Amino acid sequence: MTLYIIGGCSIFIIFILFVSIKVHNKYSNFNIKLEEAENSIEDLLNKKRDFLIRIKPIINKELKSDKLANLDKLDDNINHFELNVKLDDIYRELLSIVDTHDNLLKNEAISNLIGALDDNEDEIDASIKFYNNYVTLYNKLRSAFPSNIIGLIFGFKKKEFYSEEKREMFQILD
Repeated sequence: MTLYIIGGCSIFIIFILFVSIKVHNKYSNFNIKLEEAENSIEDLLNKKRDFLIRIKPIINKELKSDKLANLDKLDDNINHFELNVKLDDIYRELLSIVDTHDNLLKNEAISNLIGALDDNEDEIDASIKFYNNYVTLYNKLRSAFPSNIIGLIFGFKKKEFYSEEKREMFQILD
């Protein structure tokens, strides 16, 4: 009888360990995917910043004024979320300037840089979508039983989304 109890407890403990390892590995895989996406987004945001820095003097020379002044105020120590928002604001300002000054598009350097910025923007959007999809999966894993308990034990914290609409959608589901 005691042997059956010990055997049953052993099987139960092995089962719990198996489930814990499986869930921990799932968290780890999601973290790897999220880290890859963050690195990709960081590289693309730095590329976007470089394109904007390269286009600023050309525009200022053409218009004989100081445009895109917020570009100089960007702090190197801000996180990716804030950098993305600020670069988007500067990018929209650039597009507004180009829309109001048709002659700027006649400049080949400006035209090429805007084309490169558009391509870069598409890549950023795709990387953010990839990141947000994995954040959704990760946060769902974090909120479902029994993985939520394993997440608490191993200190897996809730991840933030890049876009406001995804954040709001997940709060509704939460």
